[in-house]
Amino acid sequence: MILTRMEQLSGYESLVPGIQSALTCALEQRQAAPGRYELENGFFMIQKGMTNPVETVRFETHRRFVDVQILLEGSELLVWERADQLIVSDPYDETKDLELYTGNGSAIQILPGMSYIVFPEDAHKACCHEDSPSEYLKLVLKLDYERK
Repeated sequence: MILTRMEQLSGYESLVPGIQSALTCALEQRQAAPGRYELENGFFMIQKGMTNPVETVRFETHRRFVDVQILLEGSELLVWERADQLIVSDPYDETKDLELYTGNGSAIQILPGMSYIVFPEDAHKACCHEDSPSEYLKLVLKLDYERK
């Protein structure tokens, strides 16, 4: 996992090819309605909502796509752990590009302008809170990924 600021994401082009063009496209449409929008190398989502209690959310991983998540407004708690340190609760579903896990991890509060990149080995819980819900607006880039 990489935790960084939104303006630093283009520096990771060698790790995640196409991140700069995807980011540019997503930012140009950030005022669009929440939903899914196609990209040449994947897709992005504009998500708006309320965070969920951290204990109700399971860890997830993706094999086909790398997640690049950018918080635009509000706040969220992100919880991370390597997938091999967790217990699989729902095996990988290729149609959803999703595997779910239970266990414990490390938490960090994400604030506007912060972003993170999660790779296939990075299990994560996003859009969470510990004490009280928070409204958020974020961009989530799902970029095709081939392990180098």
